[in-house]
Amino acid sequence: MKLKQIFTIGAALTFLQALPVYISMVIPDMKNMLMEDAFGSEINYTKELTMMSDSFFLVVGALYTGIAFAMIGAMSIADITAKKRVSFLFFIITGFTALPDLISAIKSEPSAPLPVILMNLIVIGLFFYGSQKATE
Repeated sequence: MKLKQIFTIGAALTFLQALPVYISMVIPDMKNMLMEDAFGSEINYTKELTMMSDSFFLVVGALYTGIAFAMIGAMSIADITAKKRVSFLFFIITGFTALPDLISAIKSEPSAPLPVILMNLIVIGLFFYGSQKATE
């Protein structure tokens, strides 16, 4: 598999992982659903909790958008060795962004939805493969 394809798939899946966060910024019901998933259905929606969750969603959305654009930008690197090194760095970044959700899921605590966790694992695997065996 070519690194350009891996970076394209990684950028698309990274953007899709953050899609619920993007939607929650414009649809309050989606935000409430995400907050219930994170804090449970018996939560007290205070002004502070709403402000904190708005800030968190903005940070996470911006972070995932930035990572996706960095993946798109990495496609322009010409040197195969440098591309493989960048693929390994993306492997590390995506691994650490997936770690909290994986730990929460293993502990049976509230975590990201299963499709998001699976997309994270696919992206991690693709970037590790890209750092080791990918071409061009």
